[in-house]
Amino acid sequence: MAIDQRILEPDDALPAERDLAAVFDVSRITVRKALDSLVVDGLLVWRQGSGNFVSGRVEKNFSMLTSFSQDMQARGRIPCSVWLRRFEGTVRWHSA
Repeated sequence: MAIDQRILEPDDALPAERDLAAVFDVSRITVRKALDSLVVDGLLVWRQGSGNFVSGRVEKNFSMLTSFSQDMQARGRIPCSVWLRRFEGTVRWHSA
């Protein structure tokens, strides 16, 4: 949510796991699983010895192919489509 609302910008460091666990009143294991999930989704980058950082760009794990709608839902967004232009008519085939 803080990433979506731009409270945390790309390359910003997240607080330590123990601090997040205290803020959200959950175990460190729960925090670690949530952070791991965000890393898999490409929203965070984990750097050994430094911690978790907001990803500069969304990276896709291509070992699991998903649709656009599935990708957006996994990121907490609602996929939709909008007509930009719409025409009615007859399609004519012209052979060369």
